[in-house]
Amino acid sequence: MMIKRTFDRLTWFSLVAILSFYIWLGLEQKSFALPTEQILKTLQPVPVYTITDNQGSPLFTIEPDNKNRKITPIFLDHNDANNFFLGIQKQNPDLVTQAKVHLVSLAEVFRISQLDQEKNNGFRFYYVPQEQQVKEAKKYTMDDGKPYTKGVPLFVARGIENLGFISVQDNGESLVPMFFDLTELEHLLDRLKQEKPEIANNLKIEVVPLEDLINTMRVKDDELLSKIVVIPSAESVKVAQSFPSESAVSVSKSDK
Repeated sequence: MMIKRTFDRLTWFSLVAILSFYIWLGLEQKSFALPTEQILKTLQPVPVYTITDNQGSPLFTIEPDNKNRKITPIFLDHNDANNFFLGIQKQNPDLVTQAKVHLVSLAEVFRISQLDQEKNNGFRFYYVPQEQQVKEAKKYTMDDGKPYTKGVPLFVARGIENLGFISVQDNGESLVPMFFDLTELEHLLDRLKQEKPEIANNLKIEVVPLEDLINTMRVKDDELLSKIVVIPSAESVKVAQSFPSESAVSVSKSDK
């Protein structure tokens, strides 16, 4: 499965961590976007969950204030998706045999959302973050210094003085990791404190909402964006591996 292969590679980063000199450029609108292939590559390792019918089509609700807009929740946590599904079943028992929790790559969600925008079907995905990570994110600020308030939090380390993002070396390539699980970033920084305390003592943790990252990649082609890797939690990868083989195919097919 593509998710597992990518996570295994990132888990064994050689910890020659350095402060890069890239500056996060925010959501300034530009005429050039990151190539779609690069965005799909960045999002591919992330397993997410939604509720679909037996043919794999996402179930949706109609936005109360806009009857032409369909909304489908995308869950970062399998338990959240399952609890949501159980709640739907209580309201509509017939769904027991007509729907299911479906595993898919975040890259596939992005691909579908792009196609829908082109067709103007009024379809919108709503990302549901993991509650514990939201609680952790509220302890930190975003790149503009403002407190985190909403969105799916990604955790990243950057320099206190020069504001450069920390990067790690993987087969000679410098990559900027962003973590869905704060604990895994903290483990990386703990190791860095042992090997390079002069760097670790000058770092801070910031939050980048996933939605902001995706929107930025859609409107801006920047070298930093091409170096970002989003790291799903070890637990989410483990859960994804337990899904039936047909779900695994759905996760990896957009990597072609």
